[in-house]
Amino acid sequence: MHVAVLADTADRPSSNATAPLAQSGATPAPSEVIRTLVFMANLSAQEATGSMDASRNAEQLATELALPHPDHETIILALFDGDEPILPDLTTSDTANPTKRRFGLPVLPLFADFSCDNILGWLVLTVPKKDHLELVEAELILDAYLQPLPDKTLTAAAEAAVTHLLELGNSIAHKLGRPHFVLWQQQAASPTVATESMAQLLRDQGFSLGYSERTLVVDAPVNHSMASAQPKWEVFHNANFPDQLVPKVAEVYAHASTDIPHGDLPLQPEAWNSERLQANTEHMRAMGTTNLHVLGLDEAGEILALAEAFLPEGNVDIIDIGLVYVAPQARRQGLATQASAALATAIAEHLPTVQRGYLSIAEENQAALALAQKCGGHPISVTTAWLRSH
Repeated sequence: MHVAVLADTADRPSSNATAPLAQSGATPAPSEVIRTLVFMANLSAQEATGSMDASRNAEQLATELALPHPDHETIILALFDGDEPILPDLTTSDTANPTKRRFGLPVLPLFADFSCDNILGWLVLTVPKKDHLELVEAELILDAYLQPLPDKTLTAAAEAAVTHLLELGNSIAHKLGRPHFVLWQQQAASPTVATESMAQLLRDQGFSLGYSERTLVVDAPVNHSMASAQPKWEVFHNANFPDQLVPKVAEVYAHASTDIPHGDLPLQPEAWNSERLQANTEHMRAMGTTNLHVLGLDEAGEILALAEAFLPEGNVDIIDIGLVYVAPQARRQGLATQASAALATAIAEHLPTVQRGYLSIAEENQAALALAQKCGGHPISVTTAWLRSH
């Protein structure tokens, strides 16, 4: 087995474009290797959730790699079968450069088409640039024939592939001077033989469970009632906040980054400010993402509650529900319920094609889980974060 780097967004500058990348004509066409990676990731996600909603499309990943996020770098590693690092034959003018290497590994052209029949799996690394500078995070994706059925344990070949990729990921974290390596794994809402098999392998490799969150789905309600008149609820499209609210919204994100449970993960949040909020807003717009913010404001214009939702480009019926946050001084007054109702109303009025919303909540945040279930949410999967420190 050998490994090559398929993507490294460190080589690509972040964009401050305000128009969607797809509209500019700059979106690269997904290559066969991107389509294969996405297909295998979708296969695993659908097995975990039992729903086609868990799928993403290759165009979204291609755009994300062409337009790096301002807060993190993405590195994709591919594990090839075979003993020699044979570079693929390319069918486009974009040719591999055998002399280009990162972490001692050959770097292959992600947007060139080549056969990926001998890829055993992928490791998608996220290297934070703002928060959590002691971490490298990862998602591991196996080829279809190595992915175990729910009632089966990992095969020897699958264990070998997983072990190889995890050791490499941990080594890269060490080379980057980051003492913590975190692997995120999506799995079925209830334990299976396959998930227990993977958990045991991770423990054998020196990982410990650091965090767990539950993903829920809620159907868009047919009838809506806006939250109460106090506080005043206002809806903002695509983060078009008035100037006086921008620093206040950034302050909410700063508080939320330290206030929301994160288990035993050694996180180091970086304070949000107006500049960081603007950079993330520009990235979201360039990606073609539509979003809604609902703010609960007191008479002085201070933010008492915030709720947000995101609709990636190309989606019409499935929305991602993000932060629902109530300021500490305004808690225990039912504002989280009101904020959720206000967000549901805004989605129904401004994004009427949406049929379902997805949200993820820390297992330890029992109050938020209870609220989500009160709003009709039901769990479909669990995502765990496994930590290995060196």
